[in-house]
Amino acid sequence: MNHQNNFALVYLVTHKEYTSGRISESIQKLFLEKKPSRDSSFTIYFIFNNFFHFDTSELSELVPKDISHKIRFHFLKIDSKDDGYSSRGKSEAISNLGLSAGPNALFFGAVNFMKKLPHDYFLILETDVLPLKKYWLDGLGSFSKSNNFLIAGSTYKGLNLYCSETKWEHINGVAIYQNNKLLHNLIKSVKINLIKKIAEKRMRA
Repeated sequence: MNHQNNFALVYLVTHKEYTSGRISESIQKLFLEKKPSRDSSFTIYFIFNNFFHFDTSELSELVPKDISHKIRFHFLKIDSKDDGYSSRGKSEAISNLGLSAGPNALFFGAVNFMKKLPHDYFLILETDVLPLKKYWLDGLGSFSKSNNFLIAGSTYKGLNLYCSETKWEHINGVAIYQNNKLLHNLIKSVKINLIKKIAEKRMRA
């Protein structure tokens, strides 16, 4: 197999997604129902919101050996006040990362973890992602090599979006990221602006 060290996969997982079986179902759909690559293998990182005891081999064995060159597990230490999620109705005063504090904290923590790793690009995956055709990883790898971008993903289709060269209000997590200083400075500014926005909302409340 041809190991693609320049392109890594980053799987964001919560404790709840593991215990509910969602991560196992997701691996099945991503790597078994649609063959990801003709002849390439990748380093795969499973990044969890917090540490808990479980047999990591259970997940490792679900991923086809011809796809996984290496599988690594990393556990963040997200504070309980920043590890929740509410789509509406609850006070944002609980966390300075807003109603989507848990997903936000997991995203920021995962991107920061990737900063010092030797991959030119990484693809963030979540448990609700579905590939549309086989050899989808080959297609994403070819796209990365032939295009100049910092973040490549779907277009945000929600409301209340403000973006400029220095201030982004929303990033769709599932995307390909170029792992360089420019990206990490951008993500840092996104986090700062998010915290500032939540603080301003509290002051107006």
